[in-house]
Amino acid sequence: MWPPTITECECAEPGFCHRHQCVKGYWQHRLCRRQPTVFDAYERGEGCGQGQDPITVSEETTPGTDHAPGLLQRGWNFANAGIRHVANGLATVPDDVYETRLTECRRCELCDLQHMVCLQPKCGCFLNVKARWASEACPLGKWKSTKISSVETK
Repeated sequence: MWPPTITECECAEPGFCHRHQCVKGYWQHRLCRRQPTVFDAYERGEGCGQGQDPITVSEETTPGTDHAPGLLQRGWNFANAGIRHVANGLATVPDDVYETRLTECRRCELCDLQHMVCLQPKCGCFLNVKARWASEACPLGKWKSTKISSVETK
């Protein structure tokens, strides 16, 4: 496999890791194979995705919800957000609005601060991306979309 593994990682591909008892995506898998510090964190049980079920999150972590959106639902939600973003002319918000949105997200109990992912079942998006898009709004109403209006011709 290229690039070669330089740690003791035993996984041949992304997915469920039996050694570390968690699901690793492409980048987590690659880092585990190539970065000794990342591999060591997984060995200690402190790696990305360890310590909680990757599909469900306890009420202790996220009050008011029993389930974070699954991977398929997150993909569907993000694809729809992407469609809205394209339909809105790929418009983005100014830096000050972006920072205000992220601040609101960070205060929310449904925000996974480590990964900056929304755990609300109607969302599940990467907030660093979604908060930048003018077409998007928080599903809990904490910030609104700023869709561009069509240009009027006289």
